[in-house]
Amino acid sequence: MTDHLCAAQNRCRGWYLNDGIRAPAIIEDSHGLCRRCYTSVKHAVAALDTDWQRLSTAIGERAQTGQQFVTGTRELPMPLNGTVIALRSSLSEWAEAAMWMIAEALGIDVKIRHKAKGWPVHDRPVIEQAAAALPENLKLLLQAPEQSVSVWSKNGFGWITSELDGIAVALKLADLHHEVNSVLGETNPRTRLCMPCPHCGAKATLGVDNGQTDVTCTACGGQWNQRQYDWLAKLLITEHDEKETEMLKWCLAEANWKLARAECQLGQVRRICRLTELDMAGIDGFAVIELLRETIQEKTLV
Repeated sequence: MTDHLCAAQNRCRGWYLNDGIRAPAIIEDSHGLCRRCYTSVKHAVAALDTDWQRLSTAIGERAQTGQQFVTGTRELPMPLNGTVIALRSSLSEWAEAAMWMIAEALGIDVKIRHKAKGWPVHDRPVIEQAAAALPENLKLLLQAPEQSVSVWSKNGFGWITSELDGIAVALKLADLHHEVNSVLGETNPRTRLCMPCPHCGAKATLGVDNGQTDVTCTACGGQWNQRQYDWLAKLLITEHDEKETEMLKWCLAEANWKLARAECQLGQVRRICRLTELDMAGIDGFAVIELLRETIQEKTLV
């Protein structure tokens, strides 16, 4: 039976090491996302409006309160935070692309980005529609077949059209969400915990959000209060201690076996060394040497 791999491929968040090589997570469906990649996409579409607002604040309010501009050309002045502007533009472009993927199934008209004379592009309606529709219809997006998607190139030299399915578009939204957090910083920093998730087994996914007390898993969405987490942690430590105790018992038994074997060999060598001239009468010296060699080189008692 052929294993099905997460469609995120080398961007898979649930990767594992296969013979020392990083490999995408194995999934049940022939084409889909692993649990961790799905959760990443889910968080991204849920944060669409928040991300857009944060980017808008970084662009607009700061630009209007004394931020320096690039001048000296006939072009419209551009704020120095061009990275943030490009990021917000990409966010609205891919949100619109995602809406085109599910619009027919939902029977809705897609809000499109439009540009009046001059700057900026008006994309707020696009984000509002996507933020309202995508979280509730994420699985519909992930099932969308390939279609043409056009976005503005990063180098600003024109539109790029690609044939992408809903999973590819959803992963792009997840990448943009993480890029927003990278540029602007986390809005809700987490205290990360080292214990693997008791529910899904994922590692490095447990943590406590800032201002909260419950422990949550970013992979499966599991949630435990502090008392439940302490009990689970104690259970895990106890299980680990029991396994470690069994291993120590096995190591001790092996050490005792090796010691007994060594003492047996030493006893045989001592008996050979105690042979007198009378004992050696009628015994070939070579036979004694062979007996001594076998005793020293013996590796097993069987």
